[in-house]
Amino acid sequence: MTAALARRFAPLLLAASVMVALATVVKGYSSTGDGFAAGVIVALGTLVHFVALGRDFSVQALPAVTRAPALAAIGLVVTLGVAFVPVALGEPPLTHWPPPGAEVPKVGSVEIATAFLFDLGVFALVSGAVLSAVGLVASLGRGARGSGTPRAGRRAGA
Repeated sequence: MTAALARRFAPLLLAASVMVALATVVKGYSSTGDGFAAGVIVALGTLVHFVALGRDFSVQALPAVTRAPALAAIGLVVTLGVAFVPVALGEPPLTHWPPPGAEVPKVGSVEIATAFLFDLGVFALVSGAVLSAVGLVASLGRGARGSGTPRAGRRAGA
């Protein structure tokens, strides 16, 4: 019964975790910024999906998991770009744009500033790295179980 409930609610939990993570990134940019927390939220939702539904089904249902290393690389490039482009322009690292008091461009009600782009980069880096690790661990576990040979030191009937 518990396994059936987990299989039923794991996709719903994943959808909710993605929405909460996106809200965390968008809301967090104006104060402390929470790209890291949002990445962990998405990774945990995906981990529950893997545990409840298995690796094969999760990879089939979530093809983005196979592209997690690319997501991590894109996040790293964005984060490093936001951090070090100001250095190339003669400014200190992580200099904010637009400067204080200047007009901030908006997309809807979201202000697009370097802090927001930095949080998006951290979100992509953390979620991509953790999802890559989850996929790797799941594939290693699958190989150990699917080998069809008993473990060393154990009898075949034990």
